[in-house]
Amino acid sequence: MTEVFRQSFVQATQDHLLDRSELKRLQKTAAQVQNESPTSEDANTAQQVMDYLNQQQSTADISYSLASSKHPPLQVEFSFTPTYTESESVAGSSASEQVSNLSQTDSLSETNDDGNRCGAASMLSAHLLLGGSFSSAAEKLGMPAQQRSMTYQNVHLAQEKLYDRVNTDQESGLSSGFRLSATPEGNILSSRASGEMVSAAQLLGVKLQPLLGDSTESLSERSSAVNSFWQTHPNAVLQVGSTLDENTGELSPPASPAEQNHYVLIQRDGNNFILTNSGVLNNGDGSASRRLTAEEYNRFVNFNPGSVNGLWR
Repeated sequence: MTEVFRQSFVQATQDHLLDRSELKRLQKTAAQVQNESPTSEDANTAQQVMDYLNQQQSTADISYSLASSKHPPLQVEFSFTPTYTESESVAGSSASEQVSNLSQTDSLSETNDDGNRCGAASMLSAHLLLGGSFSSAAEKLGMPAQQRSMTYQNVHLAQEKLYDRVNTDQESGLSSGFRLSATPEGNILSSRASGEMVSAAQLLGVKLQPLLGDSTESLSERSSAVNSFWQTHPNAVLQVGSTLDENTGELSPPASPAEQNHYVLIQRDGNNFILTNSGVLNNGDGSASRRLTAEEYNRFVNFNPGSVNGLWR
């Protein structure tokens, strides 16, 4: 038997990407080779490669040394995305399920701002959670008709296009701020949102309001404003500033406004609150969303020194 598995593996990774669809095909090829020629070197290669790949549960950049008695060692380098394929439809029967499967990280050569587009990714997901369709968002972003179906690739392109459209200051990420009027004693009379996030919301037909404390001395003590917002807009979404450790993936509320480098969404689900974080590595495995504890909700929302915006239609 020829080196069926080795050839399949090398061919699958020629574009330096191995996604879920290609992984499934390799699994079938490995099973075939091990069944038809269990003592062959190719069957042994299939066993070693598949054992290694099956240990990798998350998106990763891999450099694998492929050994053979018939060939010099071959270093195979590729990005591994075992949880999704860009051309697949986003998994989920509801908007909540769909956004839980979306990361701002992709495997596309057409995008280059994966690490900067958390604001755009969160606003696009908010659009979906607030009843908007992906096709309507894609149309508003000027995407051609063939890119308006909700595949992972099209969502990632839409995130990038939204980011590029509203990132007018050319600084990394999208800005989010507010302007307010207050009495001489510091009591807040009114506030309105400012920054690039306002443009992102307007483009997608989403309304945005900063949720603040009662005075300039207590801006981050937001529980009263947030509770009032939920009562008025029970199906709304919060867009919340956070700190994402890009090395470990750990997410936390910012210790100060200057430490905010990421945006997440928080939605209500009955008596629970669900956080959706596009900063996760994987698409397609539901890891972007999780339930918050009461303590986490207080830290992310009621006493967050960063941005807390109410989003609704």
